[in-house]
Amino acid sequence: MLGAKKVILTPEEKQEIVNRFQLERDEWELQNLGNFFGIMDEDSMTDLKSMLEYSNYLYTESTGASIFNLKDVRRNQKKEMNTPQTQYNKNHANPEKQNDKT
Repeated sequence: MLGAKKVILTPEEKQEIVNRFQLERDEWELQNLGNFFGIMDEDSMTDLKSMLEYSNYLYTESTGASIFNLKDVRRNQKKEMNTPQTQYNKNHANPEKQNDKT
């Protein structure tokens, strides 16, 4: 295993792996309930999953915490830092440093 390249999975592959392990977990839990019983049936679980996905969507939209939004904000900040006006301000902010260069 030494020197092996790290395998990079696509988001679809990651989600497929997560779903597979969730199914394995659910099957194990159903087989090992003991004296307990499940309180939610299969239909309720799909409703709960869709509700959680939608609530996550609403949270992302309301807070702007989406990773895509964060990337856009950072990209725009970098663009602003490299504008000619910003570069001029950086160069002329400390006249002492400018005198040292000459």
